[in-house]
Amino acid sequence: MLQTAFDAGGHEADQSCISVAGFISSADDWIRFDEAWRKRLAADGLTYFRMSEFAQFSGQFSDRDAWKEPRRRTLLGNLIEIIQAHAYHKFGVSVVNAEFGRLADDMREHFRLTAYVLAGRTCAGHVRQWALEERMGQAPIAYIFEAGDRHRGRLMERMEQDAFPPPIFRPKKDVVRDGVLCPGFTPLQAADILAYEHFLATKRWEATRWAFGELDKYFGSYDVYRREHSGTRKSPASRSRQPERER
Repeated sequence: MLQTAFDAGGHEADQSCISVAGFISSADDWIRFDEAWRKRLAADGLTYFRMSEFAQFSGQFSDRDAWKEPRRRTLLGNLIEIIQAHAYHKFGVSVVNAEFGRLADDMREHFRLTAYVLAGRTCAGHVRQWALEERMGQAPIAYIFEAGDRHRGRLMERMEQDAFPPPIFRPKKDVVRDGVLCPGFTPLQAADILAYEHFLATKRWEATRWAFGELDKYFGSYDVYRREHSGTRKSPASRSRQPERER
């Protein structure tokens, strides 16, 4: 069983673009990822990781004196290393909202499209193509998306119409419901980092942030839907790198 983990960065209400990005790995390797990820966060007294809080010194990172740059760089670097050790490939799609808005209303309604749906469905297509190229086309794939993103229903409709398995929506961090602990799917926290960086890179059309540079070394590619800069950008190491036991 292969599992994706996709999250969204930005949104359609008042941002210039939206990005959906994430990773794929096996269910077993995601379990090992979860153990390593939680252990590293616990070493810094963290219960989850959210890139927007980290970047903006909010939430768990609101104490600026405690989170000086060397500590911040070490944490983020360690988390990216954990991603690189367990994920097989990255995917990302950004949609510029002004360009998406040029589509006719009847076309958007007919295809059940929003910018989020377009980005998410395109990511799913890239996953399927990657599986075929890696000769894993027969392996079942669970498409897991972060539960808090808008237009989940439309994404489900679009993927089912295109003969994909129904997407699964899960929280990225542990939540308590009716007194019962529901574990979060921590690979979505990794996807959160990637989606945040892809969103900023698309918004600014530059890749100057350190975190983006580190992630850009990682095997995979991403698309940007915009008139000026359409097409696919491949990372330097565009082929996937799976543990030998999974090949």
